[in-house]
Amino acid sequence: MPNASQTSPHLYGRGARGVDIAVPNATDRQIRDAARDKTSFSDPNTTSYPDGHTHVGLPPYSQYKIPKKIREEFCKQNPGAPGCSPPPNDCP
Repeated sequence: MPNASQTSPHLYGRGARGVDIAVPNATDRQIRDAARDKTSFSDPNTTSYPDGHTHVGLPPYSQYKIPKKIREEFCKQNPGAPGCSPPPNDCP
C-alpha cells in the first residue's frame, strides 16, 4: 500500500488483517456482497473510500490472526518493513 500508515492493518507486521479492492465498473455493494458471500470477510469491518476502493477486513476471530511469534520473526528478518517499527502489538 503506497503511503500506508505504519499501523495499517494491511501490513504483515501489523497482522495483515485488511485488503483493499478496486474493481472497475463494480459498485461498492457488489464488492461488499462478493467479499461477504464468497469469503469470511466481515461486512462491519469493511469501509468504502471516495477514490473508489473498498477496504475489506477479516473478522476478529482467532483463526484469522497471524500469531505474534510469526510477526515478530518476520519483523526481525525484515526490520525496515512497514509496520515493523515500532515492534508490532498483538492483533486485536
